[in-house]
Amino acid sequence: MDKMKKALMIIAMVCIIAITGSVVYYYVYFKPENTRAELRLQEDKVKQEQVNKEKLKQELDALEKKYKNGIIDAASKNLSPSEFDKLLSFMRDDYERKRENLYKLYE
Repeated sequence: MDKMKKALMIIAMVCIIAITGSVVYYYVYFKPENTRAELRLQEDKVKQEQVNKEKLKQELDALEKKYKNGIIDAASKNLSPSEFDKLLSFMRDDYERKRENLYKLYE
């Protein structure tokens, strides 16, 4: 019976040491590394959002410039008022559609 108590005490001590070691490993090694990985992921996400905002701004500027140049070109042609209005309407619709597509693409 005495040997049985000793064996059970040894098993209990081994279990307590194993559980304590697991808890220490989790809080000392695993959790901090997981937190650092989450921070890196958030930083990368913020950087990507900034890059996307810059690309969106550049593409919107290029689209607006193209739209304005198209208006200038249309005005320089000898078109009747109704043809000019149709052309402007088409250009405006095209510009707005492309602008919406750019916002959807980068957001």
